Amino acid sequence: MDNNKRMILNLSNQVNQQLQKVLGFLCIISMGGLAIVMILNVVSRYFITYPLVWADEMVLYLFSWTSFLGAGLGVQKNNMASVRMLVDRFSDKILTFIDIFIQILIVVFGATLTYFSYIWWSSSSTFNATSATMGVPMWVPTIILPVSMAIITLFALTNIIKFYYHEEIGVDEFNLSN
Repeated sequence: MDNNKRMILNLSNQVNQQLQKVLGFLCIISMGGLAIVMILNVVSRYFITYPLVWADEMVLYLFSWTSFLGAGLGVQKNNMASVRMLVDRFSDKILTFIDIFIQILIVVFGATLTYFSYIWWSSSSTFNATSATMGVPMWVPTIILPVSMAIITLFALTNIIKFYYHEEIGVDEFNLSN
């Protein structure tokens, strides 16, 4: 493998690893917070008979953060839901082309949603609004949409690079020393 390919793959791998660490940490925090708030709400509502008014809204926001961050990790690991019965019958060369085409579609989808969700997020109707029960500015829970779509786009681009250079994408990161 020549130095340019090695440099591109190395940079791609470094970006993926650092973003994976950050997203993994944020997923753990949001999922843990989700579980804690749900348990507190159940205990408060049914045992103390004092419902936490803000809990349902907080659970909704944490669930959306967990889902969007997890979607980014799914694209990064190429673990999206798919039915590959027909596609897996093709040769490796055609399969690589199909995989790259799928990643290109993800890039187009992610870039389009990044653009339009940023416009929506930065609009006065979202940016100046506050949540109903928590009083949190709505730009805080909704920023996850443009950020996650940008991350999904970046991961799909790095997947295209890896597919183009025929590197393995999956749970185990590729090793550049081979």
